[in-house]
Amino acid sequence: MRNLSKFPFYVLGLSFLILLSISADVSKAETAQPLIDTPSVESMIGLGNGHLVAVFRNFDSGNGLYKYDGSGWTKLTDWMPVRMMAYGGSQSGSFLASFDSYGAGSGVWKYNGASWAKISDWVAEDMVSFGAELAAKFSRYGSGNGIWKYDGTSWKRLTDWAPEEMVYAGGSLIANFTAYGSESGVWMYADSSWRKLTDWTPDSMVALSADVFAAKFSHFGVGNGVWKYSGSVWTKLIDWVPDEMIVPFGTSQIAAKFSQYGSGNGVWVHEGSSWTKTTDWMPDFMRTTGNGYFIASFSRYGSGNGLWRYNGSGSSWTKLTDWTPIAATKFLESSNLFAASFVDYGAESGLWRYNGSSWGKISDWIPAK
Repeated sequence: MRNLSKFPFYVLGLSFLILLSISADVSKAETAQPLIDTPSVESMIGLGNGHLVAVFRNFDSGNGLYKYDGSGWTKLTDWMPVRMMAYGGSQSGSFLASFDSYGAGSGVWKYNGASWAKISDWVAEDMVSFGAELAAKFSRYGSGNGIWKYDGTSWKRLTDWAPEEMVYAGGSLIANFTAYGSESGVWMYADSSWRKLTDWTPDSMVALSADVFAAKFSHFGVGNGVWKYSGSVWTKLIDWVPDEMIVPFGTSQIAAKFSQYGSGNGVWVHEGSSWTKTTDWMPDFMRTTGNGYFIASFSRYGSGNGLWRYNGSGSSWTKLTDWTPIAATKFLESSNLFAASFVDYGAESGLWRYNGSSWGKISDWIPAK
């Protein structure tokens, strides 16, 4: 794999008119009872201090990107990003947004809690935290394609290959490359160099701890299943292929949903060297919250339908509401604070925040991408 760290990455200067346009949206400080249609993980992200940013579309002059500060909403821009991620630490209130289809305004912008600054004219298809830095994937720029690292001031190119997926595992960047012939597979970037870990290309990956991650494989016959990479060793954790797997915040556990294994179907949690079945039910989706907990939405179990929280051990679940959300996201604090979008509940539909013990409605609008 080539490491073209000296390849120039041209971040053009801000257009005065573009800066005026996006700054004007911030200065308006419009307050809304935000709203959406199709949900997406990217439609809202939690920040520190109980803050949240959300994308709203199909609401005419209300369309755009909004920030919730714990008590009200402020419109940051009319533009709607294709990617967002928190950046700069849990309490900074900073985040990055990649905008497309806005002419000279397209590219990656950083919001520092008060104002916008453009850090790249290119549109990033994927972004992940790289320690205190950022790793971004670009695939529409010919000889400029690849993974680039941003250190807060400048860009450095790590490779000219464009990955299918990237995760950051406490010191190392893990990337899955699928379109490079015999060089395809999972690679690790650490100490300024790349190292190939396997020829296999996983369906998905999740970071567990420093230099440790898990990958799901489904195209390798007897090799299919969930594997864990630790140091220099791969260990197969199970032959089954999950539909979904997440890592509960603050843990090295894996929570996985299985739906093709008869009596084995349900949600299982892996910790240490063993799996524990937590429920026979199969959720529509799962999201991490805090303190080792995670939430799951169930919609096919009659009176059991609703949003449930797994309490961290055994088969202990707590029902948080009878309603089934279409999307949810956690806040950055290591707590049980999260937001969830509900539709089909009449006047009660909208965006709600759960503070660990009770619900409060924060918007009549429903975020969506």
